[in-house]
Amino acid sequence: MLCLAAVLGIEVTALSLRVDNATLPPAGHLLPLLRDWGPAVVRGAIAFAAVFLTFAFLKSRVALEQIVLRPLQPVWLAAHAVAATGFAFATMRLYAGQLPNLDPDLLVAAWALTGLLTVALAAVGFLSLGTWREVRSATGSLWVVALSTALVASFFTQPARALWAPTTRLTFTLVKFMLSWILPEATTAAEKATIHAPHFSVIIAPECSGLEGAALILVFGIAWLWLFRQECRFPWALALLPLGVIALFILNAVRLTALVWIGNAGAKQIAAGGFHSQAGWISFNAVAFGLSAVARRSPWFSLRLKREASGATEDATTAYLVPFLAILGVGMLARAASSGFESLYPLRLVAGGAALWIFRRSYRDCNWRFGWPAPVAGLGVFVLWVALDRLVGVSSSSPIPSALKAMSGSGRILWLSARVLAASVTVPIAEELAFRGYLMRRLVAADFENVNPRRFTWFSLALSSAVFGAVHGSSWMAGTAAGLVYGGVYARSGRIGDALAAHATTNILLAICVLVLHQWQFW
Repeated sequence: MLCLAAVLGIEVTALSLRVDNATLPPAGHLLPLLRDWGPAVVRGAIAFAAVFLTFAFLKSRVALEQIVLRPLQPVWLAAHAVAATGFAFATMRLYAGQLPNLDPDLLVAAWALTGLLTVALAAVGFLSLGTWREVRSATGSLWVVALSTALVASFFTQPARALWAPTTRLTFTLVKFMLSWILPEATTAAEKATIHAPHFSVIIAPECSGLEGAALILVFGIAWLWLFRQECRFPWALALLPLGVIALFILNAVRLTALVWIGNAGAKQIAAGGFHSQAGWISFNAVAFGLSAVARRSPWFSLRLKREASGATEDATTAYLVPFLAILGVGMLARAASSGFESLYPLRLVAGGAALWIFRRSYRDCNWRFGWPAPVAGLGVFVLWVALDRLVGVSSSSPIPSALKAMSGSGRILWLSARVLAASVTVPIAEELAFRGYLMRRLVAADFENVNPRRFTWFSLALSSAVFGAVHGSSWMAGTAAGLVYGGVYARSGRIGDALAAHATTNILLAICVLVLHQWQFW
């Protein structure tokens, strides 16, 4: 199922990069409907796949592992390839307005049926009809839950916009109140949700009202309560949901207040650049972490008893995750304090190095040796990364960032040295500990320290690689492929040193590309 979702996801992503919803011609009745609701259907499909695959693993893994998988069906997969090619060609012509002289509604209906046929052929190519019946039996009502989530994700977006106006007014009122204490000379215009400081002005747009963040934290809270429902003290634990929403609204108002204060103090580029984009995610992560901590540690909300044997596992989890989280957290703070170029990047090197040093005794049992296949795998990932970079249309060279070029000679050397050291040492170690050493084994068993890497499952390899790709942002496709290779190297040898050597090789070669060939897009 993961392979099926991956193939369809790659095909949809590749196709979506080549079409624009706004170019659909307004002909007939179905084309305007497709323009208005097409993106919602895609969101729903993604939500259905994410919810179904996640909870199938969490709820029905044992039953699914008992299903005997039959070989792939090459005939159906070949038919899928033909149908997908035809569907892609028809999609590009449809979105370009190059329609034949036929009824446009009939054309859209035929196009939609071709798309459904393409998906069905892929489904029976990966799993036979008999296997699908066994999957349905093993997962029970999960299909209904996933479909309900998909419908909400598809069609709740438009009605939710009706809440933007009142939430914008609420956020505006909170920001106005906070500024009255630290910047009393600021003036406001409620009808346009505008705040004027002496040297800086801000318009609180509906997208900045905090509604989307509140929805995210609500989804996070519901997922947490569901996953850890055996440990939660109901109904008291339900109070965590409004507490999280309220906390995020307040922090969003604090973010906007700080934005005005920073801009008025003279740092306009920092306020409008890094701080504006990063402070929201910092707030969300803070509230999500706080909810998780309170939910598990407060006797008001948790039924969890202290287990005598849990201390070692929790300590190991901390040791494997903290270096990566330290680099990630410091990076968010550094970007928030920047105006586009992350001049404080050396702090990531310091944070990662310090965390690895603090927990160094926890890594004594890790096998850091590696063989020659590991650097070769890293070279292969490098070639693949560059090829995918070219495939998405990135220019062959990118100039050095102007902020780095404007630094003094010593400052530029310090920044570049820290960047290379982090890319070749601290980042590979921290990411391999987190994604291969912890997550890939944790998806196999809770006591991950006792899991032999060779005991990996395809699910653990695929999901850990997908998460690894997600943290690489716009390079998610190359990141996911890299995660699969590093995970495969780790599973083959059973040594985390091999995954680390492959990862470091890739990063060193990318650094050479940046410094020698001026491929700054890789950084």
